[in-house]
Amino acid sequence: MLVGVYNDEGTSPWCVECTVATLQSRGFTPLLLSATDIVNGTDDFPEKCTGLVFPGGRDTPYHEKLHGQGNANIRQFVEKGGWYLGICAGGYYGSAHIEFCKGDPTMEIQADRELGFFRGTAVGPRYPGYSYQDNTGEHVVALVTPHSTTVTSSTDTVDSTEHGANGARINCAGAQNSAPHVYFNGGCWFRTDGTDQLSSCEVLWQYNTSNNNRTPPSGGAGGSGAAVIGMTVGQGRAVLSGVHPEIGFKDLDNTLHSEKVKQAMKVFDSERQIVLDSIFDFLAGGCL
Repeated sequence: MLVGVYNDEGTSPWCVECTVATLQSRGFTPLLLSATDIVNGTDDFPEKCTGLVFPGGRDTPYHEKLHGQGNANIRQFVEKGGWYLGICAGGYYGSAHIEFCKGDPTMEIQADRELGFFRGTAVGPRYPGYSYQDNTGEHVVALVTPHSTTVTSSTDTVDSTEHGANGARINCAGAQNSAPHVYFNGGCWFRTDGTDQLSSCEVLWQYNTSNNNRTPPSGGAGGSGAAVIGMTVGQGRAVLSGVHPEIGFKDLDNTLHSEKVKQAMKVFDSERQIVLDSIFDFLAGGCL
């Protein structure tokens, strides 16, 4: 099955590479697509594609190149039965509104987006320390399902007092095998701004907030800050993720990531497959 992967200004080459590898590991054939490909169409997109992935990076260049016809084509592709997976920047991009680094004089973004698969607001970064220049804002975060018991810290895991680069706390406490842990860097949580916005939205994963000494954001889809959400869009489906389940321990460059993050990713590496399973099951027609 052919799956388009957006690869143009704003996308992180590393995130594109990890996305391609993840798709291949699950039996898909990735097709790199530029903004021009999406606006004008190609021999393969949209007619021969099953899905479309927007990977991590920066969402503003996505908007600048795709607003208008490009976004209309993406929306039509999904409404006619395709699927959309937005990871980190792609998750922001698939929401109706963005609230990023609110109050920061150099990084703040408050804007509307055209796709609007989720009709609420993507708010981020969910955890502190994000920088466009390096990985000081990276974390390894625990997730829980909306119906699971919130996990508390456990001595058989990497402890939550471990620190990432620049002293940022790694949110990696939690009973191993009870809550999957995944890579995070600058992603969002999904805030509902009206009761109708959950009518066709399912919270697949929430951030686990019991063990990181932080106050959960209020108003989140699911109460404690939705990390991964899925929705029906016409005849198709969309999943938006604030975390990076496509990134594994083997994808970390030894020179670019802190030892604490690498240690946590090694311990919890296999758990991200649980999150990926739920995402692709939903896109294939499960849940809801």
